[in-house]
Amino acid sequence: MLENETIEIGGRVLSEFLDAWSLGISIFALFVSAVALYFSWRRVSISEEALKHQISIAQKSAQIQALTQFRASSRDFNYSDGIEIIEKLDFDDFKEYRAAVSDDDRRKIRSCVEHLNFAANLVESEIVEKQIVWNLYFMSYRLLSEKLEPWWFDGISAVHPNRFSAARFQARLVSKKTPEEIEAFDNDRRNRLEKKL
Repeated sequence: MLENETIEIGGRVLSEFLDAWSLGISIFALFVSAVALYFSWRRVSISEEALKHQISIAQKSAQIQALTQFRASSRDFNYSDGIEIIEKLDFDDFKEYRAAVSDDDRRKIRSCVEHLNFAANLVESEIVEKQIVWNLYFMSYRLLSEKLEPWWFDGISAVHPNRFSAARFQARLVSKKTPEEIEAFDNDRRNRLEKKL
């Protein structure tokens, strides 16, 4: 009987030892799993940051290509000639405009507006940030608003609906900016640029 009790006590001790050992292994396995999860999460986090960085670089590259295209298209579209002609316009009726302005000057105006429409379409398509286009063409859109809105755009739209709608939209947005807002933006931009120097 004593022998059975010893075996029973020894078995219980062995069983308790194995239970403790099993619990220790389980805790260690949980710890290893937690560490593995942490490193997996960290790897995903680093991959996500790298992907965001690649997207940012791709966006900047697209904007640089767009700006290069702006420069090339401004020559192709006679932008400078067209904007000078628009500056001198003093009409509020499309028929009077067509009768008074030469075909060549009207073509230059259309080309200029087409160039500004191209830039505005890139903004609407979210290829280029609005501020980048406004930094280049803010005063041109303001001029479109002052000299061509609404009579010229309405006259063009009567023949070609929605033609130049992106340029018209940007012109309307720009026209809503007050002189105080423009001055405040220019001062803020100047201060930021001076800090970089």
